[in-house]
Amino acid sequence: VWIWLLDWQLGLTLKLSDLISNCGAHWAELFYTQHRMAHLPKVYEHAHKLHHYLHGTLAFDAHIYGNGMPEEFFFLLVELSCGTLFGLIPATLNRLIIQYSIDNKFGHTQKPEDTCGDNFHADHHLLHVK
Repeated sequence: VWIWLLDWQLGLTLKLSDLISNCGAHWAELFYTQHRMAHLPKVYEHAHKLHHYLHGTLAFDAHIYGNGMPEEFFFLLVELSCGTLFGLIPATLNRLIIQYSIDNKFGHTQKPEDTCGDNFHADHHLLHVK
């Protein structure tokens, strides 16, 4: 509880993300690296395969912590517990996480016509269906 209040008061999440981005490790590069790691054979089989279960993609497939994955259930339980027991706003309900989630939803939406690479991630779901 106190860590969320401290983060809110000092703006630590924003400052840390700006620092990391300015040092060259922007969200896009970090996400790409993490996503490539999710496609390693052992990791894919046990952690990422469910995300590619369907051979297409929709905005509903995109959640910052994995739609329907065990980690999403854990975050949901933590945020529901803290909200109910302590009256706290969910930690993931902040500007950065909401923006990443919205961007992720656009990335998982198949466009009818692709003229400039907009279907890059949606096509990835069509190709990676092990």
